[in-house]
Amino acid sequence: MCYNMGNLKNPATKNSILDTEELKKYIGGLSGYPLPLDIGLPLFNWKVLYRDNVYAGLLQNIPETVFARSLAKKTGNRYDILKDTLLQGYDLRKGDLIRDEQSDIKELLATASEISNRLKNTALRVSLYHLDSLILRKYPNHDLESIYHSLH
Repeated sequence: MCYNMGNLKNPATKNSILDTEELKKYIGGLSGYPLPLDIGLPLFNWKVLYRDNVYAGLLQNIPETVFARSLAKKTGNRYDILKDTLLQGYDLRKGDLIRDEQSDIKELLATASEISNRLKNTALRVSLYHLDSLILRKYPNHDLESIYHSLH
C-alpha cells in the first residue's frame, strides 16, 4: 500500500497521502523481495486542519471552490483562514491552516514508475483506493489507464 506515507500531524508536510520521495525511503530493497507483491495506490483526498500549528483533524468532502478569497488566502496547497466561520459543519477560526491533500496524477505515475522498476513479479494486481463515483469523476479514464500501463 503506497499511501498515508507522510506525517499527517506535521504542518510542514507537503502531502501525507502520497509523496514519491518519501516512498523511495522504503522501497530500496524491493527488488530483492522473494515473493510476488500487489500494489495499492490512493485516489482519495482530504483537507488537514491545524489550529495554533497543531493538528486538529481531517475535513472531508469540502470542495476547493468553497474557499472564497474573503474566507481564506491560498498559497500552494494551503489555505490560511481569514475569519471565523462555520463551513459545511466545520468550525473554522481565523488563523487556522488547512492543507489540501490530493492524489495527484503526476505523483501517482511517479510512484507507479518507481515501484515498477523494482518489482520482480510479472502478474501484478493493482488496487486504487478509495474508488467511488465521486472520486472517479476527478480522473479521466486515460489517467487511470496510464497508472495501470506504467506498472506492467
